Amino acid sequence: MSDTPSNKPESVVAPELFSRIVELDSVPPTGRNLVFEADEAQKAALAVRFRVDQIHFLKVTGLLKPWRKAGYKLTAQFEAEVLQTCVVTLEPFTQALKGTFTETFLPEAVLEKTSVEIELDAEGIDPPEGFGPERRLDVGQYAAEYFGLKLAPYPRAPGVEFADVIEDSDEKAAENGSNDVGSRPNPFAVLKKLQSDDD
Repeated sequence: MSDTPSNKPESVVAPELFSRIVELDSVPPTGRNLVFEADEAQKAALAVRFRVDQIHFLKVTGLLKPWRKAGYKLTAQFEAEVLQTCVVTLEPFTQALKGTFTETFLPEAVLEKTSVEIELDAEGIDPPEGFGPERRLDVGQYAAEYFGLKLAPYPRAPGVEFADVIEDSDEKAAENGSNDVGSRPNPFAVLKKLQSDDD
């Protein structure tokens, strides 16, 4: 079972951003080990898509193996390092990310004929995705989507709290000989502005 929320990520990543195609007929009965990394162009494209300053690296390792009679199961993990801007200090900081995920796949024809949600719930995994008669999977697309879920929408640098900004503002005000509360920057206004920019 993955350590991500039970709901699957929406399909928000264009396949070409981090495409890693696996031909299912090339997967042996014991499974196929997968190891791949984002290249420079993919890192730049994913950084734009997920609104981070920079992706230093994104590496995926996993195992794709046959599952049940006609399906496949992908168990994978990713490691990444990204540069983001702290919403409190507005300063860039580097953050390491890790995550695991599991996806199952069945032929679309099988999914159309049967319902497997109840059986899968007992196994603690999500309902399967479908694959077409071309029998190919883009495992990179799934890795990118789960990577996106790990990114904080309003990131804060480690150890930074809103109180730090308030205290810092108080010290500066004292140095300037001013105790006017109205002159202090409101850290919550930073978040409000960022939310408005996203809209």
